[in-house]
Amino acid sequence: MKPTKTLADERGFVLLVVYVIVIFVSIFSVAFFGRHQAAVQAAERYQNQVLAFNAAESGIDFALRELATSLTRRSETAHAEYNSQELTLYPSLNSAKSSFSYKISPVSDSMRRIDATGCAPNYATARGRQNSGITVYAQLSTPPPSGSLFEYGVYTTGDAMNLSKTSFDSYNSGQGAYGASNVSNAGAIASDSTGIGDIDLSNSTVNGNVLVNTSANPNTVVSATNSTITGTKGTLANDWALPAPPTIASLVTPPTELGSCGGMTLAAGTYHCSEILLSGHERIITTGAVKIYVDGSVQITGQGTTVPNNQPGNLHIYVTGTASVNIQGNGSFYGGLYAPNSDVVFQSSSSGKGGVFFGAVVAKTFTSAGTNKQPAAIHFDLSMKETSDPNPSQENTVGITAWQEMNSLAWGAGS
Repeated sequence: MKPTKTLADERGFVLLVVYVIVIFVSIFSVAFFGRHQAAVQAAERYQNQVLAFNAAESGIDFALRELATSLTRRSETAHAEYNSQELTLYPSLNSAKSSFSYKISPVSDSMRRIDATGCAPNYATARGRQNSGITVYAQLSTPPPSGSLFEYGVYTTGDAMNLSKTSFDSYNSGQGAYGASNVSNAGAIASDSTGIGDIDLSNSTVNGNVLVNTSANPNTVVSATNSTITGTKGTLANDWALPAPPTIASLVTPPTELGSCGGMTLAAGTYHCSEILLSGHERIITTGAVKIYVDGSVQITGQGTTVPNNQPGNLHIYVTGTASVNIQGNGSFYGGLYAPNSDVVFQSSSSGKGGVFFGAVVAKTFTSAGTNKQPAAIHFDLSMKETSDPNPSQENTVGITAWQEMNSLAWGAGS
């Protein structure tokens, strides 16, 4: 007779099965967790790689802009490389910062190599940190495009600047009307002067900087009597030069001829006047961006100018000759006045009213005079720095001839 199994012989079988199941579940759990973790890290690396690539492209764009706008960047060919510069970006897809650096290397007189590197996040110990590199070869043409016509609130081309009972400050019309928090000392008055006392301040306040010729001593050129300068006295940048607007002959569309101009309403466009004479209740009203070329004198003694949204960039007046400019009246002047060969006078009216200038002015000499009852006020619109006119003869100053993502086998080329 065969022996029969008893219940005692099967003790521990269920426990063994449970152990085996637990082991298999643990193995699969660990494998699943590891795969999930790898997927998360891969997604993070991919996201950072995209951000790093975008940052590197920003570096290329920044360097191209430098080559397109800076005479120094374009003309320095003695150095093997320019110093790297790093800026920080704040991508919306990542709470950490990404950044880029770039360097520009001369290849020939008209060719530059740009190497830009982007990284995300921008600290070396960050998890999932990625780098991306782009190399671009850029072909230069000459000359570089003009800078801003109105880099400074008041600029004179080398002769006297006299401010008497005048206040100067800055604001940005793109951020709303002048006043309250929209008032700053970020602007400057400047002159290409070298003579002693060429910039004469009397009972005036300059909320900003005062700049003179690069070879001059600002402490001797600037004379301040009972006056305050909240910024610094310094010199103009070595590579800065006063640009010029397009000439009438270079305009693709000829300006509208108006002859002698008085009070008028002008739609957006370009106009040509033999002179501007405003008096009494006359004013210039623009309904869009207006540019006026003037051959003769400009006498604004009426109600001033009115521009859309009170943004001075909507009116540019270019005085093409040497005739004088006089702005005086009960109204406010909004606009940019470019008269590098003219003597410009801005003052409060004889009744002690008005005398408010919003915008910027370029002149040969500039005189501002207020009264005890009504000091003259100049409010430099910082947005005027961004409203200079492109010169039609200076298009395509930098062209890309080759483009490569350095951590990829893909080449991209453009012209």
